[in-house]
Amino acid sequence: MSLGKQQPLGSERSPTSESHSHREKLEPSFESLIKRYEHDVRSVILSQVPNWSDAEDIYQETCVRLLEKREQWQTNSRRDFRAWAVTVAYYQVLTYRKTRGREQNRFSERAMELIQEEQIVSSLDNEMRVERLISCIARLHRQGQELLKLAYGRGLRLSAVAAELGRTEAATYKFHSRIRASLRACIERSLSEGR
Repeated sequence: MSLGKQQPLGSERSPTSESHSHREKLEPSFESLIKRYEHDVRSVILSQVPNWSDAEDIYQETCVRLLEKREQWQTNSRRDFRAWAVTVAYYQVLTYRKTRGREQNRFSERAMELIQEEQIVSSLDNEMRVERLISCIARLHRQGQELLKLAYGRGLRLSAVAAELGRTEAATYKFHSRIRASLRACIERSLSEGR
């Protein structure tokens, strides 16, 4: 019997666990999708329930409901997870309102549907903008990409970026401003052209 470090139960690697972990690297886990869209789900809830404590309870109930319905989503994996999660949250808000007769509904059911639709459209617009931003960054020259990596990837202040690039602070601030303007124009052009 060895007194060395023992591996925790279930930490042994088997061929099936290795293939499973490889698949997880390719596809985000269900829990990571919940985490990725947490802000969107919370926004939908908070837009309809003004009390933060109640909204937090509804968010927790929504997460439980998503986990309970995970098979339903995974059998139709082509379904947009974000839209599905937001819809589940919307129905949790409706359930909350029915069971908590304390407050009168501030909006009609139709108004609530319109709010949800607008939030989905807004979120899709943001997702398209992020896709366009990535494409526009890829078209930037190497120096511009390097500045962005230092400033946003590593979180350096522009004064530290200037030192890294061997430029003056003034030149780095101007360069940064031109890059941002260029990216903004590229995104707007790309969206207007429908690419």
